[in-house]
Amino acid sequence: MMAVLHLLLGIGVIALLAIGIYTAWKSDEIAGNLKVEYKREIITILRRVPGGVGVAALAKELKLSIPKTARLLEEMVADRHIVDFEHKGRTHVRLRL
Repeated sequence: MMAVLHLLLGIGVIALLAIGIYTAWKSDEIAGNLKVEYKREIITILRRVPGGVGVAALAKELKLSIPKTARLLEEMVADRHIVDFEHKGRTHVRLRL
Protein backbone atom coordinates (compact mmCIF):
# COMPACT_ATOMS: atom_id res chain seq x y z
CA MET A 1 0.00 0.00 0.00
CA MET A 2 2.80 2.45 0.93
CA ALA A 3 4.76 1.53 -2.19
CA VAL A 4 1.81 2.45 -4.41
CA LEU A 5 1.38 5.76 -2.59
CA HIS A 6 5.08 6.60 -3.01
CA LEU A 7 4.93 5.62 -6.68
CA LEU A 8 1.91 7.85 -7.32
CA LEU A 9 3.53 10.72 -5.42
CA GLY A 10 6.75 10.33 -7.43
CA ILE A 11 4.86 10.29 -10.73
CA GLY A 12 2.93 13.39 -9.66
CA VAL A 13 6.11 15.28 -8.82
CA ILE A 14 7.73 14.34 -12.12
CA ALA A 15 4.59 15.41 -14.00
CA LEU A 16 4.54 18.79 -12.24
CA LEU A 17 8.21 19.35 -13.02
CA ALA A 18 7.67 18.46 -16.67
CA ILE A 19 4.70 20.83 -16.92
CA GLY A 20 6.70 23.63 -15.29
CA ILE A 21 9.66 23.17 -17.62
CA TYR A 22 7.39 23.02 -20.68
CA THR A 23 5.49 26.20 -19.79
CA ALA A 24 8.72 28.07 -19.07
CA TRP A 25 10.12 26.92 -22.41
CA LYS A 26 7.01 28.10 -24.30
CA SER A 27 6.85 31.42 -22.47
CA ASP A 28 7.03 34.67 -24.46
CA GLU A 29 9.27 36.30 -21.87
CA ILE A 30 12.81 37.27 -22.81
CA ALA A 31 15.64 37.85 -20.31
CA GLY A 32 16.47 41.49 -19.50
CA ASN A 33 19.87 41.79 -21.20
CA LEU A 34 18.70 39.89 -24.25
CA LYS A 35 15.60 42.09 -24.47
CA VAL A 36 17.78 45.23 -24.56
CA GLU A 37 19.92 43.75 -27.33
CA TYR A 38 16.86 42.87 -29.40
CA LYS A 39 15.45 46.38 -28.93
CA ARG A 40 18.75 47.89 -30.11
CA GLU A 41 18.69 45.60 -33.15
CA ILE A 42 15.10 46.64 -33.90
CA ILE A 43 16.07 50.31 -33.82
CA THR A 44 19.04 49.60 -36.12
CA ILE A 45 16.77 47.83 -38.60
CA LEU A 46 14.18 50.62 -38.48
CA ARG A 47 16.88 53.22 -39.16
CA ARG A 48 17.76 51.36 -42.38
CA VAL A 49 14.11 51.25 -43.49
CA PRO A 50 12.54 54.64 -42.67
CA GLY A 51 9.15 53.72 -44.20
CA GLY A 52 8.56 50.97 -41.68
CA VAL A 53 8.82 47.19 -41.45
CA GLY A 54 6.19 44.50 -40.97
CA VAL A 55 6.18 42.54 -37.75
CA ALA A 56 6.66 39.20 -39.54
CA ALA A 57 9.62 40.51 -41.56
CA LEU A 58 11.17 41.95 -38.41
CA ALA A 59 10.72 38.64 -36.58
CA LYS A 60 12.37 36.79 -39.44
CA GLU A 61 15.34 39.17 -39.47
CA LEU A 62 15.74 38.92 -35.68
CA LYS A 63 15.30 35.12 -35.83
CA LEU A 64 12.58 35.35 -33.17
CA SER A 65 9.04 34.04 -33.11
CA ILE A 66 6.32 36.48 -34.15
CA PRO A 67 4.67 36.55 -30.67
CA LYS A 68 7.98 37.39 -28.97
CA THR A 69 8.71 40.09 -31.54
CA ALA A 70 5.21 41.49 -31.15
CA ARG A 71 5.63 41.67 -27.38
CA LEU A 72 8.93 43.56 -27.76
CA LEU A 73 7.32 45.96 -30.22
CA GLU A 74 4.34 46.54 -27.91
CA GLU A 75 6.76 47.53 -25.15
CA MET A 76 8.60 49.87 -27.50
CA VAL A 77 5.32 51.47 -28.64
CA ALA A 78 4.27 51.92 -24.99
CA ASP A 79 7.66 53.52 -24.26
CA ARG A 80 7.06 55.80 -27.29
CA HIS A 81 10.24 54.72 -29.13
CA ILE A 82 8.39 53.52 -32.22
CA VAL A 83 4.98 53.93 -33.88
CA ASP A 84 2.81 51.11 -35.18
CA PHE A 85 0.42 51.44 -38.11
CA GLU A 86 -1.72 49.26 -40.36
CA HIS A 87 -0.77 48.77 -44.01
CA LYS A 88 -2.75 46.39 -46.22
CA GLY A 89 -4.21 44.68 -43.16
CA ARG A 90 -0.86 44.02 -41.48
CA THR A 91 0.86 45.79 -38.63
CA HIS A 92 4.04 47.69 -39.44
CA VAL A 93 6.33 49.72 -37.20
CA ARG A 94 8.60 52.70 -37.79
CA LEU A 95 10.68 55.06 -35.69
CA ARG A 96 8.96 58.09 -34.20
CA LEU A 97 9.58 61.27 -36.15
